[in-house]
Amino acid sequence: MVPSRFRKEYSHNEIATSSQGRLIIMMYEGAIKFINLAIEGVENKDLAKKGTYINKTHDIINELSLALDLKKGGEVAHKLEALYQFILHQLTLANIKS
Repeated sequence: MVPSRFRKEYSHNEIATSSQGRLIIMMYEGAIKFINLAIEGVENKDLAKKGTYINKTHDIINELSLALDLKKGGEVAHKLEALYQFILHQLTLANIKS
């Protein structure tokens, strides 16, 4: 149990001290990790696992979308917003299908 506590503290400190760019990369890494776990759930017909990890991925993508500054980000921010909305829609569809 102690290593788990230290791992959590390390993760918390890494997040607290990271730059904005690094935080975004960490969010992408988390989304990729969770969607791969959701895929495992689909492959193993584990609906609970599929749903849990699709929802976690959805939460991350939603946060990325909310973090966009559409005024300062210009065309790139608008294209990312469209991409994030597409991903959110696809995640919702995937969660509905068994």
